[in-house]
Amino acid sequence: AEGELTTREVFEIRSKTISEMRRYLDAHGYMEVETPMLTPIASGAAAKPFETFHNALGIKLYARIAPELYLKRLLVGGFEKVYELNRNFRNEGVSARHNPEFTMLEFYCAYMDVNGMMDFCEAMLRMTIEKATNGMPVQFDGEEIDFSRFNKLTMRQAIINHLPHPLRALGENRIDLSWLDNPVKVAALLQITPSVIQRSLPVYVKTTHKEGGEVERKFMQIDVTNIDIQEALFKEGELNSYDLVPTIQPPHEATELDWKSALSHWSEHEDKAVEGFGQNIAELFELVAEKKIREPTFITDFPKSISPLSKASPADPSIAERFELYIAGMEVANGFSELNDPVEQYERFQDQGRQRERGDEEAMQTDVDYVRALAYGMPPAAGIGIGIDRLVMLLTNRQSIRDVILFPHMRPEGKVKRPHQHSWMNPLYAPLKASPDWEHLSSDERAERLLEKYEEYEANRNDPLERLITGSKNEQLSVIKRIIELFEREETSINQR
Repeated sequence: AEGELTTREVFEIRSKTISEMRRYLDAHGYMEVETPMLTPIASGAAAKPFETFHNALGIKLYARIAPELYLKRLLVGGFEKVYELNRNFRNEGVSARHNPEFTMLEFYCAYMDVNGMMDFCEAMLRMTIEKATNGMPVQFDGEEIDFSRFNKLTMRQAIINHLPHPLRALGENRIDLSWLDNPVKVAALLQITPSVIQRSLPVYVKTTHKEGGEVERKFMQIDVTNIDIQEALFKEGELNSYDLVPTIQPPHEATELDWKSALSHWSEHEDKAVEGFGQNIAELFELVAEKKIREPTFITDFPKSISPLSKASPADPSIAERFELYIAGMEVANGFSELNDPVEQYERFQDQGRQRERGDEEAMQTDVDYVRALAYGMPPAAGIGIGIDRLVMLLTNRQSIRDVILFPHMRPEGKVKRPHQHSWMNPLYAPLKASPDWEHLSSDERAERLLEKYEEYEANRNDPLERLITGSKNEQLSVIKRIIELFEREETSINQR
């Protein structure tokens, strides 16, 4: 299309973006550092990690999901301003906005708080975008993004602003911010919201003329996800002038019945509503508000329960001093005042552990070494992570994250053979296979060697699982022989291709 960037131009802008960010941070006294990409604990973010195995040490390691806890250890060590342009790996789904391997800029500053970090982020992004695009207007998905001003909005206010109209009034009252302080009402609202968003409901509308005259309207079928009811009615031909200002009356009775049922259910399970309160607020925000935030906007006042590394607000201990930056419906950055109390941090990790026990694979693991570092003393600080890939998507008008990554992971062509159930043992088998005398060993001797390696693996394994290979020694050797045969057949098949 005319005016569309070429692939080369897209990656030139990506390169400029990274260079300008580096230049800005260097000019403000930050030091670039490197932290481990293979870590013994998957922590620093809520995500499912990739796992690997260190043959020499005989330990399980994880591809890092975030460098955060290492960078904050440097704050403890006296490095007051640090940053890292890093690759992170999260073993999760692939979408237009998610790639398992992605680039982040993370930086931390001692003696700064969440407000200072928002100001710094805004100034840095404005300068970076100006330089990377040569001052050209930023067009994304058919609209121009104005980076001259960044808005601020609390998470609760964003929910209220973007609730579908049939949910603006439930029961006897119009929904306001006070509703979002009630765990039962929030759980009930979250339960019924998806069905309201996914369908068009008849909405009872009373149109009021500015001069005082009133015109009653019957039920009309309109798209309830359209926040501008006036524009929707105008398009439907129900209004012939914007002088008629519609106000929403109590919603369709089907929504009201759904609400009463949900409210009754969660009133009976109030303990679960309280337990999941913070997560429910966040999910409600994602459901009704996230995609509707177009201009650069800092969303603030996150629930503390979903922010295990953030400092709590002194004004409201249930709220974290945390923000996320949203642009064109995408999260681009996440930052907060850093929690530096070792006792509270340990308690937060323990709470995350309980969530893991309940089946949440993305809950953080407890990093005792990090808590020990905090006990030495970390200064008050603020930190942020900025998604480079999504930022470049915005600057180059690319709708898929794959279009801004030079070598994105793609599904292989043709039928993909699934690995067999013993593939986990390959890290033990591979170094033995590579040893000089392997080809001269009998099948029994090979099995003995691999069983010996397996015993070392079990001795160092921290997982509270049962042994993966059980039985008498002869039974275990028999299983090991079959595993070796599987590996050898795979190697033969590969060599024949």
